[in-house]
Amino acid sequence: MHILGLVFLSFSSQYYQIFLSESILSGIGASTLYYASLNAVSTYFWKRKAFAIGIVGTGASLGGILIPIIFDSLIARGVDFGWAVRILAFTFLILLVVGNLACTSRLVHHAQIPHILDFFRPFKEVEYVLLSMGGFCTFWALFVPNTYLPSYARSQGASNTIATSTLIVLNASR
Repeated sequence: MHILGLVFLSFSSQYYQIFLSESILSGIGASTLYYASLNAVSTYFWKRKAFAIGIVGTGASLGGILIPIIFDSLIARGVDFGWAVRILAFTFLILLVVGNLACTSRLVHHAQIPHILDFFRPFKEVEYVLLSMGGFCTFWALFVPNTYLPSYARSQGASNTIATSTLIVLNASR
């Protein structure tokens, strides 16, 4: 889903297309990949599980540092937005194939067909709903600055390089 969202983003020309591809499709795909990798790694470690999960979580910050640099260097070399996003999507595809081949879970899986109501059962618990709402608000507060910080820096007279550097520094600090 994440790769498909990026490919759709590279062909988007209307705001609703950008919203659907980047926010919905790519967002759901990226979060699914992130939590699946955390889950797979956590099955291999018992004593140092927090340390292992911390290393996996560091990958998100590393991506937040490298992706803006790669994207800006592609744009600086004359690659248009669509092709720059497609190049990143293809790079992610290669990395995901390698990651999917290398990442397995040690848990025994029992094949069963889930019922649609199984997905809504956790929402009956007040604690789960409050945790979900708190997580949503927390991550919204964390990611809104990522969206507007480079634009704000440009509006204050910063060059494109400095504006992108603010995003890189913000991602490196997490």
